Parts: sequence; C-alpha cells; structure tokens
Amino acid sequence: MLLISQVLTDFVGTIKANINTEVQMRTRDEGDLERIKVKYGDEVLKSLVKATIGSGMIENPQYNRGKPYFVAFRPLLHSVQRLSDEEIEKYNESNDQIDQMQYELEELEKTGVDIFDLKLELKLATDKVKTGSFNMVQIYLDGLSPRIKKQWEKLGKAPPKLEKKLLSEADLKEDLAKAKQAREAYEAENKKAAPAAGAGAEGDKKDIDFFKKDVSPENILKLVNGMLVINMASLYDEIAAMKDDDYAKHVTEQKNDFADWVKNAVGDAELASHVRLAEDKKSLLAALDFRRNKKPLPKLDAEQQKKVVALEKGVLAKPEAKQDNKSEEAKKSEQQKETTGEAGNNSGGAGAGQGAAPVTAAAGASNNQPASIAQT
Repeated sequence: MLLISQVLTDFVGTIKANINTEVQMRTRDEGDLERIKVKYGDEVLKSLVKATIGSGMIENPQYNRGKPYFVAFRPLLHSVQRLSDEEIEKYNESNDQIDQMQYELEELEKTGVDIFDLKLELKLATDKVKTGSFNMVQIYLDGLSPRIKKQWEKLGKAPPKLEKKLLSEADLKEDLAKAKQAREAYEAENKKAAPAAGAGAEGDKKDIDFFKKDVSPENILKLVNGMLVINMASLYDEIAAMKDDDYAKHVTEQKNDFADWVKNAVGDAELASHVRLAEDKKSLLAALDFRRNKKPLPKLDAEQQKKVVALEKGVLAKPEAKQDNKSEEAKKSEQQKETTGEAGNNSGGAGAGQGAAPVTAAAGASNNQPASIAQT
C-alpha cells in the first residue's frame, strides 16, 4: 500500500508507526523542514531544499545504515494502457515466425552452413518486435524467408517444422518428485553444517533480529509526543529526535519506559540493563548503537548488576531516604529531650523564685517597704 501526502501531519500516529520507507520530496512546509533538520541534520536539510524538481530524499532504517539518500525520479518510459487485440495478434504472429526461423537456422548450423549474417538480421527483427515496430519486423522477415529457404534447397532438404510439445501430467509429477528430493537433500546438508557455524554467528544474528524485528501490535510503545515505536530502529530514531522534556517523562528515578519495553516487548534483557543504567539520552543512544552496529555489549560488573536489579524494583533511592528519615527522627527526639530538660530546669528555677518571692514580699511588707525594693 502506498500513501502519499504533501505533509506528514496528514498521517495519524498508527500509520506513522508502520512507515518503513520515507520519501520526502522538495518542500517549503516549516513543520516538515524542522522535522528533517532534527531527525537527519542540517546537511540533509540543505540538500533537500536545494533539490531539483523530481528529486527526493529516501530513508529506510534497514538500508544504507538508516542514512537518507537522494533519488532523481522520472516519468514512465512506456505506455500503461492495455494493448489492443489487434496488437496482441501481431505480437503472436511475429513471434511464431521468428521462432520457426530460429529453429531452421539452428538446424542449418548443425550441417555446417555459415548463417552468421542470417542470425544477425533475425536478431534485428526480434529487437523490433520488442518495440512494437511491426512494419520493420515484417520487412526483415520477408527478406530472411527466401534466403533461408534457398539454403535448404542447396542441401536438397525441406526446412523442418518446429513442433511445440506439451509435457504430460506424469512428466510433471516426476520432475516435481525429483525437485522435492533435491530440496530435502539440500536441507539435510545445511543442518549438518549448521553446528559448525559457531555461537558467535548465532549471537550476531540474534542482535540483528532484535534491532530490526517488529514487535507485535499489542507491544507497540506509545510515546508522550504521540509517536509509536515498533522496533529498535524506530526507537533509536525517535529518541534521537525527542525533546528533553519528553525524554524526562519516560525516564525518571522511579521508571524507565525504554528499558522496560526493550526487555519485555523486544526480549533483549542484556541491552535493557545497559539502557536502564544510562544516565542521559546520549548514553542511552550509545547503548543502542552497539546493537545498531552489530557490536557486542560490554559486560556489567557485580556493582552494576546490583544497581540494575535495584532500578528494576525502583528501590535504589529508598535506603538513603530511610536513613535520612531516621536521622531526622533522631534529631527531633534529641531536640525534644533537650527541650524537656530545659523546661524542667526552668520550672525548677521558677519554683524556687516563686517560693522566695512571697517571703521577701512578706518581709518587705512587715518592714513597710515598697514591693519593688523588697523584690530587689
């Protein structure tokens, strides 16, 4: 199925996810220009803007390492209209005459007759049939027919007739049985040679399948920007063109949508661990590059493996938070104890003062002195 539109926004997200080959002709649409710039870079954008009429950019993730290239398109050089019955009849008549003459020339050649010029002229007639120049074909054939007949007269023989025989059903079944036997022998030989290929080749094939194989429809990853990811190649392209704000919504301290999708939907647990350890978008793309370029991933040490397990469970930051909570509770408890101790001291001092004040006041009162002097 081929869908054509002037702008990409005419396609809904579901259709965009299934686009393998992208053809972008010369455009002035700002949305398309911005998308090309972000996705493929300034050089491709400049080439597209300067492209001549009929030239366009083509990109397929499984061809040319996903790099876009330019093609100059041209109109069809043949007519797309159906041939008339008269034209078809002329083709059949011309081909029958040429087949008969070709057979007669082959038989003459077996007798040692020089037929080089005749074969050359018959080839010219065949070429004219291909272009539909039936008048020229007839001219060539009319000139060839008496000359070939003359050669047979010199030999004193009548020209043989070409007989077209149809194979019987028994012959077809016999040939089919032979073909099946040959196929079974070929497959058996390949099975014997398969173990000798080595685990390395199987690992490389596995990596290729992981990166290019489309996931099932229910496992398609929907991004926050509305785009859909159907395989590792499209994941790489979408992350490369993704804005930082959208990336931050997929990768947080509590989750990593990309790592979960690679592990559960794609089935590449090894790559998922590296994606989960990626600290930013650049390092995540670097991890995907190993699969993209068919290179083995670096081995994770024990500490990194523990970190992956903690990130998968979402508990990496919890122990620290728990310690902080404990320290805060301890601080609060100590503050409460200090506050309680100070309150006790203050209450003791206040009791002593209250006990002494009445005595002083009483003494002052008995001496008929002002209260302020007695308190002093």
